[in-house]
Amino acid sequence: MNRRQQSADPRLQIRSIVGEIQKEESCGVVEALMAFSHCAVLAGMSRIPACYEQLILKGGTALRLSLGRPIGRVSTDLDLSLLECCDSFDVLLITSDVTREIANVLSETYSDSAQITIRLLADRSKPDYVELPKMYSFRMFTEAFLNGPSKSATKVDSKSFLIELAIDEPVEKESLTVLDLKAHGMPIRLQMYAPVQAMAEKLRALLQKHHHFDRTGDVASFQPRHVFDLHLLFDQLNPGDLNRLEPLFAMKCDGRSIPAAERTRARMLHPALHKAVLAEATRRGLTMASWQRLEELAHLVCEQ
Repeated sequence: MNRRQQSADPRLQIRSIVGEIQKEESCGVVEALMAFSHCAVLAGMSRIPACYEQLILKGGTALRLSLGRPIGRVSTDLDLSLLECCDSFDVLLITSDVTREIANVLSETYSDSAQITIRLLADRSKPDYVELPKMYSFRMFTEAFLNGPSKSATKVDSKSFLIELAIDEPVEKESLTVLDLKAHGMPIRLQMYAPVQAMAEKLRALLQKHHHFDRTGDVASFQPRHVFDLHLLFDQLNPGDLNRLEPLFAMKCDGRSIPAAERTRARMLHPALHKAVLAEATRRGLTMASWQRLEELAHLVCEQ
């Protein structure tokens, strides 16, 4: 293809999109390429009927896409849950099927699609957390020649992202919604948690991180991103959603075998978590409104 033909090509250019992500997220090229690749994976999944029927998108990427704006970080992985085990969804085939559809959507959308490869590999390693005993993990591998094939490749080897069986992560079907949009020109249509169910899971995650701290003594177990995400999700709630938060939270805790005696405000509002949130809020020039929101939510779902 000559230069004139290239300029007439109506398709987007990956290198331009990655540059836009860098500016929007104030991040480096590797992080921007990772964010782009996550969207490509989701676009590939959207083309497979069994993925739409059984996969539930959640986590930071889901929040970022549903809001349509930065959330203060670029997620390093994709989080999904498997709605239920059934014959129409074969987890072991997802790597080849999704990798094939990623290549298709890239070639249809981008004029420089030959300069990038995105594929999934099965990750057979065991999970670090005993609270997550049954899961399937996959590793995303991305290689791109963003400055042309004569330059050095930019590689991204992401953290594993998870597809979790419903027996480990109970899912309330009534608290699901559909993410239906174009991300960087790629159509994505997948089920995702409605804000109230996403909040219930993040509140459970805060207690689960406390379990990790109990075992390791590592204060890094307390991740402030969950607190900031809760504040963003709160603004997306529908009227009456808060009345459903406590039973959803209890369902999530039961699914991770967190006993009722440990679902306390003292554990939810641990001083180490407060310190981490304060440090992150100071770094980002934010108030402590997110922590105040967490205090309100802890009073709703936890015992004294």
